[in-house]
Amino acid sequence: MIKNIFVLICFVLLAGSLHAQTIWVVRHAEKSTAVLTTDPELSETGKLRAEALTRLLETEKITQVYSTPFKRTRATVAGVATGSDVEIRSYQNVSELAATVSTHNAEEKILIAGHSNTVPDILRALGAEFKPKDLSDEDYDYIFKIVRKDNRVTLTTKHYGAEHHARP
Repeated sequence: MIKNIFVLICFVLLAGSLHAQTIWVVRHAEKSTAVLTTDPELSETGKLRAEALTRLLETEKITQVYSTPFKRTRATVAGVATGSDVEIRSYQNVSELAATVSTHNAEEKILIAGHSNTVPDILRALGAEFKPKDLSDEDYDYIFKIVRKDNRVTLTTKHYGAEHHARP
C-alpha cells in the first residue's frame, strides 16, 4: 500500500514537472506610413510579416493571445488568434500583463505583441534576462521565446519573416 502511494506521488510530481509555460513575444509588424495617425494599420510588408508569424506558430496550439489596443499590434497577432480559435486580450500595463500571465497554467502557450519600447520590459517582467534597453525602430523581425518551467526561465531569440535589416 505504501509502495503504491509512493509510486502515485512520484507520478504526480513527474507529470507536473513535464509541463512548461511557453510565451512568444514579438514587436508589432511594420506599420503603414501612408496616413499620418497615432494608430496606423500594418503596411503591406507588415501584413506579410503577420502572415509569417501565423505560419510559424500554426502548430503550437496557442492558448492565449495578448496585444496592446493599437491596430498594428492586434493585426500582427490576429492570424494566430484566429487559427488558434482564441480572442485577443488587450493590455496596457506591462506589470499587470506579467502578473496575469503568471496566473496561467504551466502548460499554456501564450503570444504577446508589444512595441519597440515595451518588448524588453515584457521580457524582463516575465523573468527573462534581456540586456538591451529597447529595440530599434528597425527591429521588426525578432521573435522571443520564453520557457518557464520549475522556477527556471530560458529565453531564445530568433528572427521570422523577411529579413528587415542587415543582421550582424
